[in-house]
Amino acid sequence: MIAALTPAVDNCSIKMTMLKYIRNLSICCSICIAAFGIYGCIIDEAYFRDVGHTPTTFDVLNWLLIVLNLPSYVLVRSIILYVSPGYITDHLFMMQYLFWPILSVLQWWGYVPLARLISKYRHVQFTLPIVAIMTVIASIISTVSLWTKIKDEIHEQWGLLEVPISIIGIGATAIILWIMATQVSKARLHATS
Repeated sequence: MIAALTPAVDNCSIKMTMLKYIRNLSICCSICIAAFGIYGCIIDEAYFRDVGHTPTTFDVLNWLLIVLNLPSYVLVRSIILYVSPGYITDHLFMMQYLFWPILSVLQWWGYVPLARLISKYRHVQFTLPIVAIMTVIASIISTVSLWTKIKDEIHEQWGLLEVPISIIGIGATAIILWIMATQVSKARLHATS
């Protein structure tokens, strides 16, 4: 009797629930990136990146956004540096924070079919946490090897930390996909039982 009253979980409801969360998360990430771009223009962050400075709140929170949105960040940086190698830093900074929110939404929406595909292959799903652990170790190694260049006696180059941050972003992407694929697998298991 109870089983008759509870609605059956089908593939459509799994998809709709995941899409709702992804839509909200992608919009939130996109708004944060755009807000950081505006704030960075106000505090003239592009100039301070060229000159070098100690890490600020902007830098730390920007690194968090890079970790969460690494695929779109790498794509935007690559396109901007390829298309406009001669532009001044302020223009590059504005173009980055103009296009990054747009590609961030597409990135999060692309995770949904990728997670569904990963959930079908248990061996791939098993390797994603291992990839995340390996990227954390690689990030620690790269931070240690870059530390002498970051904390130079003459000036500080905290921008070099984008390399280890990007490596951690690969692990974060693996963990996000692993969580999503696990949720899809659990929902499929509940739907079949």
